Amino acid sequence: MIRKVINYVKEDGFEIRIDPQYVCIINYSNISYMEEEKISVSYPGGAVLIKGKHLVVVKLLEQEVLIKGKFSALEFRRDHE
Repeated sequence: MIRKVINYVKEDGFEIRIDPQYVCIINYSNISYMEEEKISVSYPGGAVLIKGKHLVVVKLLEQEVLIKGKFSALEFRRDHE
């Protein structure tokens, strides 16, 4: 029970929220690649590749990035262990 409370307050896990017009990524490592039709965001253990049209980073914080656009695909890539 205590572990659940600590994890809720700490919120250090990678999280992605998907909406028809927005993708919000929380606790990412860095943005590895960015162009209008493709954005790659790294996180501990892998990366997520976002594909679409008119992709724009509308919010960029230390632990959160919000991307707006017309999404066609999200691809998860895991680092090999």
